[in-house]
Amino acid sequence: MTAETITELSWAKENAEEHVVLLFDPETGEQHCLAILEDGIPVLTDIDKNFALSLAARLVELAIELPESRVILPVTTLPPEERRTVRRLSAVDDHLRALDD
Repeated sequence: MTAETITELSWAKENAEEHVVLLFDPETGEQHCLAILEDGIPVLTDIDKNFALSLAARLVELAIELPESRVILPVTTLPPEERRTVRRLSAVDDHLRALDD
């Protein structure tokens, strides 16, 4: 596993943590249920433990069927016309080619 893969997995986990949250009962302060959010807005709420476990199992079933993919992490918020292309020195390419030999 490469450092890049770890970064992608970390990003995916953090993203999931932002979309699936525990809700608390305002009167007791105890965990009440789960909610799934999109842009901070609840799209599915009142998910009890049994439903949450069933959803998780279904997500795993479907995720297994998905092809391997790479997460493209956002690296800038600049519009495309304002982005600069970053190039590495040719000496770096020469060094990397030498490692392959």
